[in-house]
Amino acid sequence: MIDPRIEIIDGYRICHVTTESAEALQAGLQRGEFDGLGLNRYRGFTGHTMELLAHRFSLKALMLPYADNIGFDGAVLATYPALEMLLLSEFTGAARFEGDALRVLRIRHNPRMSFGPLPGLKTLHIAALPAGMLREVAEKTPQVETVELVEGSLADLDGLENWRQLRSAGLWHLKKLRSVAQLAACPNLETLSLESVKQIADLPETLARLRALRWLSLIACAPLENFDFLAAVKLEGFVCTRTKVANREHPALARIKRVHIK
Repeated sequence: MIDPRIEIIDGYRICHVTTESAEALQAGLQRGEFDGLGLNRYRGFTGHTMELLAHRFSLKALMLPYADNIGFDGAVLATYPALEMLLLSEFTGAARFEGDALRVLRIRHNPRMSFGPLPGLKTLHIAALPAGMLREVAEKTPQVETVELVEGSLADLDGLENWRQLRSAGLWHLKKLRSVAQLAACPNLETLSLESVKQIADLPETLARLRALRWLSLIACAPLENFDFLAAVKLEGFVCTRTKVANREHPALARIKRVHIK
């Protein structure tokens, strides 16, 4: 029978805690029933967050989507050095992210957050990253393969070139983003998703330089003159919607397996 409390996020089985005791949760972790805990008032959590986390569970994953709402204190992260996946959002307190174990980090940035070395990090999702901070983050996370940047005040992608292993990038709702030229420094980039990035001035010429690119999605992006950049890449999938294109005809479209243009 499927346990309705358990949700799979990034490959980790998260148990959304409601009224379970610390002892019952630890027993479930030891039996391998789940990998981590989700603490969310909107999913029925009624406990005391810091009392619960003081038990130092053998956690691989921790999911805190409304951290302020449950009284979370970021200092407790230092007591979980084996944590592999962390989702931390709607949080205004201090938190430092560092360590060899972390593989997946999903956060909404605030000014009280800081980064130490994260040599094993593979997946990074950051919302609200301030302008000029991408380089600092990228230098601390050199092995990232998947990045998602949402909202924030980035004007360019300075520092992205540190992610030489990058295979997938999502750039969403970055209203001040004007240049994506640094994407061309990522030789392994296979998947690129752009949404609501309407100020980019160098998109066509940058796309033409992404020789490893196989999947491209352009949703609500800056207007394009044509699809000439398609001749330089070997796409397997291409989506272009809510984006004005002066000339939508191009012979390269015929060789792409999956195309959706609207």
